[in-house]
Amino acid sequence: MRIAFLGLPGSGKTTVFNAVAETPVEVAYHAEPHVQVVKVHDRRLDHLRDMFQPKKFTPAGLELGDAPGLPEGADERDKERRIRLLASLREADAYVIVLRGFRTESYAYEREAPDPAADLARIVEQLVTADFVVAEGRMARLQENLKRGVRTKDDDRLELAVVEKCVERLEAGRGLADLELDEADEKRIRGFQFFARKPLLVLLNGPDDAPAGLGEDSPLDLRETLALDAQVEAEVAAMD
Repeated sequence: MRIAFLGLPGSGKTTVFNAVAETPVEVAYHAEPHVQVVKVHDRRLDHLRDMFQPKKFTPAGLELGDAPGLPEGADERDKERRIRLLASLREADAYVIVLRGFRTESYAYEREAPDPAADLARIVEQLVTADFVVAEGRMARLQENLKRGVRTKDDDRLELAVVEKCVERLEAGRGLADLELDEADEKRIRGFQFFARKPLLVLLNGPDDAPAGLGEDSPLDLRETLALDAQVEAEVAAMD
């Protein structure tokens, strides 16, 4: 299972990553994701190993990816970087959205005081917009295919029907997690790897608890909200 950490620059994603990764990485700007496979320790599995003494013992593993911070700018350069970064993250099975809940003078933030609700809204907007661009582009190509009368006309018509549903919901600011599809339609859009169809965990990085209702009205499938002081956890994880 692949899990990607998402967040705005300076949210402490890499510190969160170091709190759970087996080998810490440098906390600094990075253009490429940090990737590690972390073993999932299970006492039940350990008990079975001790009972049966197998020749090979391989615990389950999670592939964790610490992505670069999502560019916040509105200029073309930032837009291109954002598109490329989100495209590279679509293959993940689930996401952890890291929000800043701490103050520090070591980073020049747009806002001095943390505002996790505003940061979450910005990230959600970027993910929904990225999905909308993908769905709208595919819808336009399918419509063009049907006008030209290519041989896959029936297949294109069926795919277009489900893609139009996705475009309609995304354009209205709604998610896709609760979009009911039969097995055939699910297969038709599986290749798009929509963020809005995957589970997300919201993690507030800081000393305080997550504010009530954080992400409550989000169009995405935000499964749970957790609070974690990643700096403390990373320091504990680094001990012998």
